[in-house]
Amino acid sequence: VDARMLDHLTKKDLRVQLKLVDSFHRTSLMFGIKCLKMINFDRDQLTDRRRQAECDIKDVLVWSNDRVMRWIMGIGLKDYASSLMESGVHGALIALDTSFTWESMALALQIPTQNQGARTILQREYNTLLQIGTDRSHHVQDPGPQQLGPPGGAQQQAVQQVVEVVPGGGGVGGPPTS
Repeated sequence: VDARMLDHLTKKDLRVQLKLVDSFHRTSLMFGIKCLKMINFDRDQLTDRRRQAECDIKDVLVWSNDRVMRWIMGIGLKDYASSLMESGVHGALIALDTSFTWESMALALQIPTQNQGARTILQREYNTLLQIGTDRSHHVQDPGPQQLGPPGGAQQQAVQQVVEVVPGGGGVGGPPTS
């Protein structure tokens, strides 16, 4: 199955074929696919870039969910990091989705609104992460893509083939696979 078919999935395809009904997870997948498209669906490039960004705050675009969790632990919020497990929060979402703010991250981390100390740390570190590790400015608001591609009957077979690939992991939000 060619991963480039992912770019042609519609919201209906995601809902019906992949059983992806949560709008946040749909958005997460859309930005993951956008990241893959930006690197020309090159799995080796993704692996290499992830390896190079493993210990530094750089190239957030290719960070996996696990790498984001390690960053959260590294900024002193280790009590909240496990909330991100299987959350759909990965580097491409942070780097590309301008509507995903530090408040969105605080919600994903389940940091109580009354914990101002943790929220202040997150706000400061998240904005630093955006400035250092992405091309995104934390001031700009952009709703992002609304649809992955035009609907079409020829996509049905491709979607069914993609279904077999996606659940196995190793996508943008997970560890690289070979």
